[in-house]
Amino acid sequence: LVTGRLVDGPSQLQPVSCDVRLHLLESFDRGSGLPTESFYEERFFVQALPQPYAIASVPDALVGPGDSIYVSTICDVDGDGVDDNLGAYYPTIPAEPVLLPAVGIDLTLDVLF
Repeated sequence: LVTGRLVDGPSQLQPVSCDVRLHLLESFDRGSGLPTESFYEERFFVQALPQPYAIASVPDALVGPGDSIYVSTICDVDGDGVDDNLGAYYPTIPAEPVLLPAVGIDLTLDVLF
């Protein structure tokens, strides 16, 4: 459904894990240029950057081939199980929708807000 890589960015921080998040188009906030709530998240443990990720499907077939979504990630840097302020939006801010199935959706990690 969605594949890509978590890529090292300007912060040069190495996360322990990252949650890749999928967002419906309706969740887009025009004021911030970002999607708000996610409908699906999958955690990927990071061995080294770039770290490949792949989401094969989502529960209940909420989206599928031909649908457009937003993709983002938020990461845990210190390994305490809590997401820190490191993440990314595809391709950057403002986020842009991707058409499913989507390949090459690389997320460049940086400090967010």
